[in-house]
Amino acid sequence: MRWLVLMLVLGNLGLWWLFSGPDDVERDADASGRLPRVSELQTVPPPSAGEGDVEAPEPTPESAHSGTGTANEASEVAIADVPGESRQESGPVTEADPALAEIPIPEPKPVQRYCFRLGWFDSEEAALALAGDLSAVAISEPEVEAQEFEQPPLHWVIIPPRSSRDAALELFRDVQRRGVDSYLVTRGEMENAISLGLFESRESAERVLEKRISENLPAVLELFPRNQIRYALAFEAAYSSGSQELDQARANYGHQFELVEINGCEGVATTKKSP
Repeated sequence: MRWLVLMLVLGNLGLWWLFSGPDDVERDADASGRLPRVSELQTVPPPSAGEGDVEAPEPTPESAHSGTGTANEASEVAIADVPGESRQESGPVTEADPALAEIPIPEPKPVQRYCFRLGWFDSEEAALALAGDLSAVAISEPEVEAQEFEQPPLHWVIIPPRSSRDAALELFRDVQRRGVDSYLVTRGEMENAISLGLFESRESAERVLEKRISENLPAVLELFPRNQIRYALAFEAAYSSGSQELDQARANYGHQFELVEINGCEGVATTKKSP
């Protein structure tokens, strides 16, 4: 009888220790401040399918809003912490960039009309040939201008004009037979005269005159005017005031022509429009 009672007591103690042992161990660990041993821990098996399923509560508007905000804030912090990446905020820009606002916009320079005059040309045809090459520069039709230049006269040894062409031809043939260099003047104020030579030096002309007189030729000494007519080309071109193109054009023409005149044309300067 005693053994039976003793066995029941021991069995009850074993059951009590089996079911309440881990809680006591945890309470002892909390009370004593030490960590429990591995052997004292008891693993909890994972719940099987269909058992222990707990329905998640439906999110309320407040929780959904707060959760979204938290996620957004976390994503914003994550993006801001990534090196080498910058965030670009959407939405209209309300303020202008001060660096762009400080850039001055240059005002268009006024365009001035310049009158060109280039020379000299020995013939009108030579001046017109250059006019065809100025179509890309000139803004007006180039014009050819003639100008007479007075030069020192030549000294002319001459047999005065004969009364008729026949008399002039007869005397001219006689002079040619003597071997004298000569030619017959066929037009002008000295028509039907016989030229025996033109000389810049008066002394040279006088020596030739004395020789022809000694040969019984009725020669005289006259002054031969030799004013020369030369030609210039005038046109208009447009350049900005103080532009390098104008200086370059002046330098180029200065190497090509004896006369280079570039002056502002009379009129009002116009403003060059921006494209």
